[in-house]
Amino acid sequence: MARPTFPTFHTASASNVTHKKPILPNPCCNRYWNKRRLKEKVLKKAWREVASNPPNEEKESPKRAS
Repeated sequence: MARPTFPTFHTASASNVTHKKPILPNPCCNRYWNKRRLKEKVLKKAWREVASNPPNEEKESPKRAS
């Protein structure tokens, strides 16, 4: 409150950040979360395959390659 110019500038930048954040989260974080989501998806698919089919060595090797 002592410096009127600084808070106004800060609020302006803050509003800008809040505007952009939902559209563009931190790219590094985004990369991490995308990797994690992809890993979970692959694991789920693998578990589903294992549940539907008894495990074979022939079916295991292409999964590791891809």
